[in-house]
Order: sequence, then C-alpha cells, then structure tokens
Amino acid sequence: TLPRQICMYLMRRYCNLSYPEIGRRFGRHHTTALHSDRVIQDQLADNAGLRAAIVLIEKELLRSAEGSG
Repeated sequence: TLPRQICMYLMRRYCNLSYPEIGRRFGRHHTTALHSDRVIQDQLADNAGLRAAIVLIEKELLRSAEGSG
C-alpha cells in the first residue's frame, strides 16, 4: 500500500493530474488517490524515514527527467 500511496502523492504533486485521473491509472477509485495523497502529506511531518525516501525518489525522478530531455 505505501509504495502505491507514494506514487499517487508524487503524481499529484509533479504530474498535475486530477484524483480521478490518478485513480484510473492505478485501476482505483478517485477517493483512493485522494486518501493516498492525504496520508502521505500527513505522515511527512512526523516520519523522517518516509520524508528521506521521498526526497531520494524526487531526486532520482528529476535526474532521470534531465537526462531524457
């Protein structure tokens, strides 16, 4: 569940997709995307490990985007 929630959070943040679109891409209801985004946002304040993991993922995504463009 957590990896999917992180992906949904990042898609919302970086891809400018609506919750219904994110849900469709995962074969889920839009409320699942909304819940995932909120769960991750709530946990970022208190969970240093999650925060660090997301920072690493973001850096890798940005590095990949720079390399492909």
